Amino acid sequence: MSGNSLGALLAWMRDNPNLSGWDFITAFSAGQLNSLLQAHHVQRWLTHTAIDDLTGTLQIANTKLTYHLLGYRLGPASLVPGQASWQTPRLTQAVAMEGGLLVATERGEVTALSAHDALDALALQYRLPVASDGPRLSVDLAQIEQVHFALSDQVAGSEESTAFIRALFNALPESKRVSTLFDFPSVPGNRFLGVRQLALRTHDSKADGQLAVVLFASLEQGPTGSLPSDRSNFPFLLPDDLPGDVPANACVLLSRRVLHRAAYANGLTGMFDAAAFSYTHAGQVLTEMRATSGVLRGARRQVRTRDFMFNCEAFEVPAAGGIEPLGALFDDDGVQMTWRSQFALKCSYTRHDSQYPQLLAVTFAFTMSHRFDLCLATPAEDAGGLLLGYFHWPLGVIGEVTPVSGMPTLPAAEVAQIEHAAGLVLKQAILEGLSRNLTAYVPEQLLATALLPGGTSLFVEHAEYPHGLAAFVKAQGADAFRLIDENVHLAAGASHVFRVYPPQVGVRWSVAILPGERGEPGRIDPTTGVYTAPPRHAIDENGVKIRITVTQPSTAIQQVGLITVLPHALTVNPLIQVCWSEDQVELSAGTTGEQLEWQIINPRPGSGTLDVVEGAPFKRTYIAGAQVADLHYVLDEVQMRDVTSGQERSLHVLVRQKPSSLTLTCTPLAAGRRQFTAMFNGQPMADVNWRVALGPGHFVQRGRYEPGSNDGERFLLVFADLDSPFGLLEGHLIVVLDERWPDAVWVGSETTTHSDIDPRG
Repeated sequence: MSGNSLGALLAWMRDNPNLSGWDFITAFSAGQLNSLLQAHHVQRWLTHTAIDDLTGTLQIANTKLTYHLLGYRLGPASLVPGQASWQTPRLTQAVAMEGGLLVATERGEVTALSAHDALDALALQYRLPVASDGPRLSVDLAQIEQVHFALSDQVAGSEESTAFIRALFNALPESKRVSTLFDFPSVPGNRFLGVRQLALRTHDSKADGQLAVVLFASLEQGPTGSLPSDRSNFPFLLPDDLPGDVPANACVLLSRRVLHRAAYANGLTGMFDAAAFSYTHAGQVLTEMRATSGVLRGARRQVRTRDFMFNCEAFEVPAAGGIEPLGALFDDDGVQMTWRSQFALKCSYTRHDSQYPQLLAVTFAFTMSHRFDLCLATPAEDAGGLLLGYFHWPLGVIGEVTPVSGMPTLPAAEVAQIEHAAGLVLKQAILEGLSRNLTAYVPEQLLATALLPGGTSLFVEHAEYPHGLAAFVKAQGADAFRLIDENVHLAAGASHVFRVYPPQVGVRWSVAILPGERGEPGRIDPTTGVYTAPPRHAIDENGVKIRITVTQPSTAIQQVGLITVLPHALTVNPLIQVCWSEDQVELSAGTTGEQLEWQIINPRPGSGTLDVVEGAPFKRTYIAGAQVADLHYVLDEVQMRDVTSGQERSLHVLVRQKPSSLTLTCTPLAAGRRQFTAMFNGQPMADVNWRVALGPGHFVQRGRYEPGSNDGERFLLVFADLDSPFGLLEGHLIVVLDERWPDAVWVGSETTTHSDIDPRG
């Protein structure tokens, strides 16, 4: 047990029955909100509002280094723990940037290339202000702050990276940049549940540090409270000791005041047409409602007393007239209705032992009062809601209804029964009027209309009601089921068995490509949920995202998840990196497995070593070896092997031992061919030896490159050397093989025009 107790929460509610001045307070665990954001992410793909093409260039100040980002898309956001704040409405989020290409250039030459996918994504973290607009909380990615962008340690938290990411987000259309986080639209038929103000804060548990996102709301005719501070005793709202081991993923607190106001005030305003009321507040708290217009209409009705049967005609009572117009007094525990006025009633009544009715037309004065309160429904009383409403009419009240005019001289016992019948028909009219709109389903009405990320609904699993309502909820419908694996990463051709909880009989499974994706969706058995990913040749080189849907046929309820199919079960980055002897290079990998083995293949003089990164099993630091005097380059191959699958992938580090003496350029030609040129002291050189060290294709003559077949390779590493009177001249060039990379020729920091003509004949 971590110490987040239900007792502490209920004790705070006892001492703060008005919830610090708020009508209701809602808390979500970080895990629950992350699940909602995952569902929201899938929904945005389906509505073509996902962020799927972030492209830009980041020039690092006071250096010749430039980073080029090509075609990145954002994965689902998740909350970063340890970033709670009562002071400002904000969320600190981490998000994966995937599906893109990162090219580093220095003085115009490619020095590093990474291809990030869902297994090894580019990490982005930022603080995101949350804007409140009445019942709606929204976020705008253009407003991000404190960006930590994991391009390199040099730029991770710099002002440059913040400005760069903000500019990328600013360029997005509003439909992709701005999204609604929470929305509480008007509740049909109950304006007293309309949210006037909504505030968001984050809170971490003093017991175990877990994070909760907390919403504070004021409703129609309700107060706006004060927000907690670091010094307040505000409890952590997600206890870990709920009965039956119910997980506290989300909690809703509703004060008694708001429950009774939303129930009874709504019933009061629906008693008659054209109703109008005055409202009295103590501070911001509603204490009284009084009718200023409207007419209560009572229907024809029979009433039986001890000695008589009364046939009462329809009647009307002006709600705003009399000594005390119809109204209600609200306190911390319930509602008191009061009404003192007069009404005229026509009826006939007959003794039970007679056939001869007597006619009456009497005006009565009345003093009506009852109390209404809500209680938690017991299992025996369960009518489909959490609460039950009770009316308490005082019994045996003398003078509740008394004749003013029209009453003939009759025996006292007979008059008493007439008064009793008149009181009954009036009370019945009041109750029937209230019943049009009065309901105890206030929590259900509020939760049913709440719009959460991903379109998820809230369903109560456990409730307490000693000092207001504390309801612990799950984010799904009452009859819903949950897709256990809602975000799965698979290698091409791999299989996975999808399941739901609780287990369901007869559910149907289907898969479909998400909008904008390229590739095939794979196959799923519609009855068993056994899924087989498409083969590698049937998907894009960056992978493909697929929607999986499971449907309960009897209810048409659906759950949706996300499958990301990748070309390989193992991803490594950077694919190639250029450095100098004794430099350090950060290497990373991602896998569908659990353990990797790392090694440098065929080490030689000048080869580097690999250091473990503490707490990061899928990262290593490559440390280049000492300089080798008689070499221009050392090319190291670093191989990673997935222990589970046996799959191997390699990356390469090109360690420069001395400055290149040849400058290489490349001009794109037709059909993937290229013309390479070697320059020495600004002059093109002949008799150059060319070779493709890494990548597809080969050289045929005088720097002419033929592409050959390409099995998803992202770059060429080309070496050139030339014997000269000055000794052996050498140079290298990395050519990016990706359609998103500008097809230009880089010579130092200059570009040349494209040509399909071999300049050397």
